Amino acid sequence: MTHLSDERQNKILNYRQDKDRIRSLYSSILIRLTLMRIYKCKNTDLKFKIGKYGKPFLSNDNKIKFNLSHSEDYIFLGISEKLIGVDIEKIRHYDNAIIYNCFHPLEIDYIQKARNKDLAFCIVWTRKEAYFKCIGTGLSKEIKHINTLNPGKSFTIKTNLIDSYAYSICLYESN
Repeated sequence: MTHLSDERQNKILNYRQDKDRIRSLYSSILIRLTLMRIYKCKNTDLKFKIGKYGKPFLSNDNKIKFNLSHSEDYIFLGISEKLIGVDIEKIRHYDNAIIYNCFHPLEIDYIQKARNKDLAFCIVWTRKEAYFKCIGTGLSKEIKHINTLNPGKSFTIKTNLIDSYAYSICLYESN
């Protein structure tokens, strides 16, 4: 913990459950070790800042973008020279009300037509989270207006499965 900023230490300590504190600590260590390897630098050379909506970034270099997500047994780290957002979620039963509050009509249709609705929900949810994390706003009031099954030519979203988890990565292709 002493290798992390005071802000990050406080964030980790504010989690209620030990498993959440441990996941957050491991995520911090993973990103630091990875960036130290990329930049061939010491931990103390890495300076992080937090964007308006809570997305961390390196304050002393804007070449590398990164994003983290964790869910139970997994930590997902995405690193790119492009804007990036990632999300991973354990596939579980979903609350039907969420789809009407958060999803685009075509995403709702996709879930309703799916054979495995829990899987379809998780796929759309991870795509939605990855998209909004990529643009750096977090989930916003625009959530229902974005169709992550067809996000437009500037965005690429890929989704895969591992064990009982779905994970998505979103990249923004600027012109």
